[in-house]
Amino acid sequence: MPETTRPSAAAAPSWQSLSGAETLDVLQSSLSGLTAAEAAARKKRFGPNALPAKPPPGIPLLFLRQFLSPLIYVLLAAALIALPLGEFSDAAFIVAIVVLNAILGTAQEWKAERSAADLQRLLRLTVRVRRDGGELSMRPGDEPHDTVVAPASRAAPAKLLLTPEAAARVLAPYFAHLDREEVKVALLSRKHRLLAVVDVYAGSVAGASVRIGELFTEAVRRNAPAIVVAHNHPSGDPTPSRGDIDMTHEVRAACETLGIALHDHVVIARTGHASFRTLGLL
Repeated sequence: MPETTRPSAAAAPSWQSLSGAETLDVLQSSLSGLTAAEAAARKKRFGPNALPAKPPPGIPLLFLRQFLSPLIYVLLAAALIALPLGEFSDAAFIVAIVVLNAILGTAQEWKAERSAADLQRLLRLTVRVRRDGGELSMRPGDEPHDTVVAPASRAAPAKLLLTPEAAARVLAPYFAHLDREEVKVALLSRKHRLLAVVDVYAGSVAGASVRIGELFTEAVRRNAPAIVVAHNHPSGDPTPSRGDIDMTHEVRAACETLGIALHDHVVIARTGHASFRTLGLL
């Protein structure tokens, strides 16, 4: 395989606008995946396929954070006013309370940071990639330009669903070759990164009001702040039906109640897709 070169920032393509074949061509990868030797060489050259982790705050910073409160400002101002008035005991008492509060707050935040770090280490997420003609499970970040196998509801390397076109492009493969209508929900982070795609149910969207709760089961369980609802039209026409519109209104109302953002509802068909947000139906 020819040597892979990283495109410069000025020449970097708009990844969200490329088709699957174009992306494979730019990355010099293929649907059958990389060889183990090529993957190792790319990882050594480009580093892990992961965002840099922010280091946890240290104890001094946590201690200083405890003073970033209007109430603390008022107490410290009261202590300063008490000093020229000769109320030294009152000033000392106020300062002692503020310092004791800062120590307790620091201890609690430090414990919470440690617990969060321990929980993160317990999360053993894996992705499946195609490597040497077969499939291999590995940790996210170890897949440099690999072809990732991402069935429904499996965690996948982060993808941005910032536009209806990007949402349709990412979600369309989940509906490929289906001959019946199915509904899926894409769980998103606050920055619209794809967390998972969850199967909700199969069958006509008409009469879906009795199943609205099913749309939110995984979103609530995983604490996803935003979702994209997607379903297919096997007929080939992506135009939203009256039933699609009514169901979307009910989903939006439920989202407002649950505090979950409905980023879009995308209808996918062989001839294209329709975005409720683009059509002004959200």
